[in-house]
Amino acid sequence: MDRRKFISIASIATISGLAGCSGDPEQESGDGSADQSGDESGDESSEQSTDDSSEQDSSYQVRISYDGEWSGSIGGDGSTRSVDGSGTETFDIEGEPLIVSANAQKRDEGSSELTVEILQDGEAIARETTSAEFGVAQVTSEDDISSDEEEGGESESGSTYEVRIETNVDWQGSISSGGSSRSIQGSGSETITIDGSPDIISANAQKTGDGSDELTIQIIEDGEVVEETSTTAEFGVAQVSYSNF
Repeated sequence: MDRRKFISIASIATISGLAGCSGDPEQESGDGSADQSGDESGDESSEQSTDDSSEQDSSYQVRISYDGEWSGSIGGDGSTRSVDGSGTETFDIEGEPLIVSANAQKRDEGSSELTVEILQDGEAIARETTSAEFGVAQVTSEDDISSDEEEGGESESGSTYEVRIETNVDWQGSISSGGSSRSIQGSGSETITIDGSPDIISANAQKTGDGSDELTIQIIEDGEVVEETSTTAEFGVAQVSYSNF
């Protein structure tokens, strides 16, 4: 899978200062010719730079589609940004993330389908949907995964992993690890064991009520919290992703 690269094209303006008039027509002609040549060279260079940028620019994007309002988050290599909107919107993924994860939550009780996709070269490589009221959909995609994970979905780290939800309200969500995903739900605090030692873990949990109680989701490695996110929003969703590379 190709990594994403962004090429910035700087536009350089050349300012020519004129001091007095030259009496040599040949010199004037030469200057004009040089300027014309320089402009042509600059145009060719600009066109070439644009072509290079088009060829090297990665096409990793996240697309969220719903006929109502939604909110969510997009994460990559430890950083997360919030997004919100309505209808269908597409977001570029900046940098060269090893892990791309995204979620979106419906902001109403509608039964229409909400879809979250990760795109590469305009094609969906990961997709999740939900039609539930205030439903949330999450996707995760990985790049440069080790051969161990490609073959068996697990690393040789030997660590043990858990996902813990800490709250006093009802919740639902999902856990993705080792290339597979499963739904989870519960009430109050709960710890869920992750089978094997996958290189990448992604999880989310959504409050199923409209209260302001806090919900926290954690990824735990060998008894220590390595990733943690919280929410107090009504029907709020919290998402975490972790890689042991």
